[in-house]
Amino acid sequence: MNCSTIMLRTTCSEVGEPVCHDGLEPLTLRLDEDSVMCYLPQLLESPSSATSCYTALAETLQRLLATVPAPPKDSSSENDRAQFYGSGSFGKGDFRFNPRWCLAGRALEDENSKEVLYLKERVEEETLRTLQGLPDECREVAHGLSEQAESLGSELEPFFNSVLVNFYLDGRAQIKWHADDENCYGPAERIVIGSVSLGAPRPFELRRTPRKGDGRNAQERRRIWLQPGSLLIMAGAMQAKWQHSLPADPTCSTPRINLTFRRIVGPRRRGEPEPSPADDQQRPKGERKQTAERAPAPTCGAGEERVVPQKEAGRVTTQPVANRFAAAEVARRLQDEIASLKPMVVEPNTPLADELTLRETLLRQFSLVWAEDGQDHEAGSK
Repeated sequence: MNCSTIMLRTTCSEVGEPVCHDGLEPLTLRLDEDSVMCYLPQLLESPSSATSCYTALAETLQRLLATVPAPPKDSSSENDRAQFYGSGSFGKGDFRFNPRWCLAGRALEDENSKEVLYLKERVEEETLRTLQGLPDECREVAHGLSEQAESLGSELEPFFNSVLVNFYLDGRAQIKWHADDENCYGPAERIVIGSVSLGAPRPFELRRTPRKGDGRNAQERRRIWLQPGSLLIMAGAMQAKWQHSLPADPTCSTPRINLTFRRIVGPRRRGEPEPSPADDQQRPKGERKQTAERAPAPTCGAGEERVVPQKEAGRVTTQPVANRFAAAEVARRLQDEIASLKPMVVEPNTPLADELTLRETLLRQFSLVWAEDGQDHEAGSK
């Protein structure tokens, strides 16, 4: 990838407006000594390939929106943005996901993940090539990233093992300033994210994480127009030192799809499916299934939320139940739908059988995380 390299040492204009890039040419931004962002306007073979991929994926997402019950914390009707996440297996293992995603998004797996798996391969290839070929101006960042890319790009260890998909209805849908620095992604100074844009072009903004006393000029705001079929790579300490957002665009009247590929590290968390024994032996020791019983969570006192046992070996044995009445209602609804579909399914691989499988999958995942009491952050990057 032949990118121009820009040293962002200048400040923004007097009125605090961001410096803009139209997104039509490749770009590498060295944000500081430890952070780098790379942009490739065309990830796929041609614009027509990007259009075809968008059309196929949009049809899949719309079908899931119409057939899969809304997750407990679905807010798509309020913010014009629906969320999905990768689930199930891919060539080198199985998708991991932040358990919070189950509360706000729908699972993409099996036949519904074909386009996601295709894009995952392309993103991994380009991300590895880009990080290993950063220009001399980025050599301080490049050294650590190149080593990381080589260790993760092996046959048994895929670079990315999770994907979050955002489906934006139009320009009203937006994501506010944030950094993807949750612990499940590893140290914030070494997080690598590959973000693919399909559909409508949208502006992407970044700024230095605000510090006390900073004015708007000190934040060094930048704006890049993400073109359809483009790849944005965020690496180094960008999540530790910078924030990004997708602002509203009143001029945009068409949908956009964004796929954010990340790597989730560490032991499986509550709500994540356990890997098969064969796959588990191929993982680094720190990420293998934890078989020892963990200490139970403390029970609640009088007037506090009750505690229920977890039956699965290796998981936290107790957990607080939040919104138990609403959760029970969602579970009952799913169970009723499954019960009504089962008598109608006479053959596998039919539309009714697929609907039954989708509902059973959602019930299984929802049952694992319905008491999730994590903070309600923004669940995704652009």
